[in-house]
Formats: sequence, C-alpha cells, structure tokens
Amino acid sequence: MVYSWGEDALPSTETGLGYYFRQPWDSTVHYKFPQSIFNGVTSYNADSLAKLRKLYREYLSNTDTARDKKLSDAILSKVDIYRRDYISHNTLSYWTIKPLRDIKYLIFFSGTGYLPLPAYSACHATGKFIKLVFALLYYFILLTAFAGIILYFLFRRKPAFIPTLFFLSFVTMVGTMIFIGTLTVYSSSQEPRYFVQSFVMLIPFSVYFVHSLLFKRNIVNSIPS
Repeated sequence: MVYSWGEDALPSTETGLGYYFRQPWDSTVHYKFPQSIFNGVTSYNADSLAKLRKLYREYLSNTDTARDKKLSDAILSKVDIYRRDYISHNTLSYWTIKPLRDIKYLIFFSGTGYLPLPAYSACHATGKFIKLVFALLYYFILLTAFAGIILYFLFRRKPAFIPTLFFLSFVTMVGTMIFIGTLTVYSSSQEPRYFVQSFVMLIPFSVYFVHSLLFKRNIVNSIPS
C-alpha cells in the first residue's frame, strides 16, 4: 500500500511511512500523512490508517494461532481495498510520479538499511561510526562509478573489459527494471536489495575512475590535439 503511494516504505527510515507501519512496536512514532495519498479516495482517511497500524501492532504481538490468521486476513483485505482505491483515483500519478520516487528510494538511500543495527539516532558511538562508513562507501562507489562512465565516453579510452562490462551492466539494469516493474504491479518495488546486482556492476567503473584519477597523466595524454 505504501509503495503504491510512492512513499518511502523502508522500515529503517524513521521519517517515512514505512517506519510508521512496519515498526509499530514504537509507540512514540507520530506521522503527518501527506495529503496526496488521500486524493479522491473514499475507503480510508487518517483515522483509518491509524486503526490499520493499531491492527498491525496487535498482529505482531499476538500469540494465538487462530487469532493470527484472522488478523492477517483483515489487514490484507484492508490494504488491498485502500491500494485499489488510491490507484483508481490517481492513475496518472501512480504510473508517472511513483516510478520516479521508486528510483529515488531504490538507489539514493543510506546504504545501511540491512545492517543489524537500530536507527542511526538510537545507535551508540560505534554503531553510528559503522553506519557512517557504510553510507560514505556506498555513495563513493555510486558517484565514482557514474563519473567513470562519463570519463570513458569523454576520452574514448579502450580497456578491453569496458565494452563487455557496458553490455553486462545494461542487461543487468534492464532486467532489474523489468523485475521491479512486475513487482510494482503485483507487490512492491522500493527494496534497495533489488539494486544489488546493478550496484555490483558499477564497482568496476568506480575502480576505472579512481585508477584514471591516480594516473591522470594518462588521461591528459589521451586528449585529442
């Protein structure tokens, strides 16, 4: 449901809707819902979503198997109704704005969401340091990889592996986007883990850029006179 709205559904983002619903044991969470998720809908409002979160809290704390099935069915039923209602009244936004937001949540995140650590604000000094290092490393590879791709096209350097790598990267990214598109229709699409394959393909470009930077005389010599 949160994915359908184009909102951040990651349970690790404390300011996102995903944290509001997927960390329901945190009773201190207060969230102001964006007005856009209520455009034209009739099946839910802010009170309905608060009740849905309360139902989810009950589901997570429940130990009765029979009750567990009833709660699960009730939650899934409500989520399906709310999701369909939103999509039917916000078709243009769902198919245009949402995919752009998905890319943001898919790629531009902290890089630490899957570490076995609490949220940054709740970490001790060592945990904060580890998260900071991971985040810096993630964005370093991301930025230097794109810089490496641009550098390659600007100076037409021809390491033997580059053309093959471009092809493999392209196939990987297209496959990832097709997979994500399928999830968008049937389920969700913002989980950063879906970007892992493409991210791995970016690492050689990052290495290429750093190598070229360290040996910049080779770059200068490659500029056509």
